[in-house]
Amino acid sequence: VSGSIDHIAELLLKQNGYSDLSASDPLMKDLRRTFFSLTQFGELGQITRRDAPVDTLPDSSRALIKDFIDARLLISTFQNGQPVLRVAHEALFRVWRRLKGWPTEDLQALILRSQVEEAAIRWSSSSAETDPAWSQERIINTVSRISMSGIRTGDVSRPEIVRQFLGPTDYEL
Repeated sequence: VSGSIDHIAELLLKQNGYSDLSASDPLMKDLRRTFFSLTQFGELGQITRRDAPVDTLPDSSRALIKDFIDARLLISTFQNGQPVLRVAHEALFRVWRRLKGWPTEDLQALILRSQVEEAAIRWSSSSAETDPAWSQERIINTVSRISMSGIRTGDVSRPEIVRQFLGPTDYEL
């Protein structure tokens, strides 16, 4: 089964013109962003799946996403009336060699993104006076480190809270 998942995923990339793209190609960056949107870290530090609102995913990845759905590697469903995408099975993270390497390369940025989201949720559920947001310097440093990886701070489950927590930044959320 493992080899078959890897084979199907790579075949879909090839059929959509992605297989020979460099990591710096805008289409490949968008594809990585799509899969990073579907990724989070579990309590034990393992990579797990999470739902991502379809409307937050890059338009350039839509055709490939559809092929991944048709191949049953991704699932399209609805959550609170909104279309969301999720990885069909977490085995995809372990057996698709290309995807398996991406989070490893950007592990620190993914961890930072998770920390930002957790801090934003804690901050929003408490009084801002008793639990202030991070300092502007910490926010700028964190957002800068995340954005250098190609991961977006706004690719979280509660982007509106993260946006309020971070305040105005020069970086794309």
